[in-house]
Amino acid sequence: MSEGQGTPIGLDESLLKITKGAGIAFLGSLAGLALGFVGRVLVARIGTEAEYGIFSLALVILNICATIGSLGLPEGAARNIAYARGKGDLERVRKLISASITFGLLAGVALSLAILLSSNSLASSVFHKPALAFPLKVFAFGIPLFVLLRILISLFRGFDDVRPTVIFQNILLNAFFLSLLIPLFVLHLPFENVFYAYLASLLATLLALVFEPLEDILFDCRFHRRRVISCSVSIKMA
Repeated sequence: MSEGQGTPIGLDESLLKITKGAGIAFLGSLAGLALGFVGRVLVARIGTEAEYGIFSLALVILNICATIGSLGLPEGAARNIAYARGKGDLERVRKLISASITFGLLAGVALSLAILLSSNSLASSVFHKPALAFPLKVFAFGIPLFVLLRILISLFRGFDDVRPTVIFQNILLNAFFLSLLIPLFVLHLPFENVFYAYLASLLATLLALVFEPLEDILFDCRFHRRRVISCSVSIKMA
């Protein structure tokens, strides 16, 4: 009798968890889209139509490079961490975290150097837009930041937590960028500063993810984020 009653309760809890996660993701996506839309409007107001086009193209290239540099690790890490947790293999979980961060950083830095060194050729010969060279140089430094941000967020998904995706990737990144665009618009600063503003937004979002002392995110034993990062570093040094 208790078994028959226990299954519906467990099912109800699972459905509640799924529904809650879907709701958070949906609302976060809407908030992120709203912030991103306002940011794009400000970018268009700060510069000319041609400059806005260059920014949009550079942003697309940054996202493509971040996707390539991620090596499929965000999806693979989330799935394998969830599987290892289900087996109770916490040692494998720690190794997966360490390996994901290490390989992601190496790939991101390598791709960043490649874009940085070839930015002039890419802008002139491939895209036939010499003005694109400067944004590529700036965004090249953002590739490892973006890769690491994606990987760290994916680790949370491996622990059945979608909140970091919503808070950091959807909302906070766009909010930081918007907050930096406002003074650029008010003070009529040169459009080149928009690229620095986006790079600074990436860095600020990554630092907020790493150092914000919220608990109950990565480990069932309620480690802090900084404990998780130091744990992965100690594994690499061992």
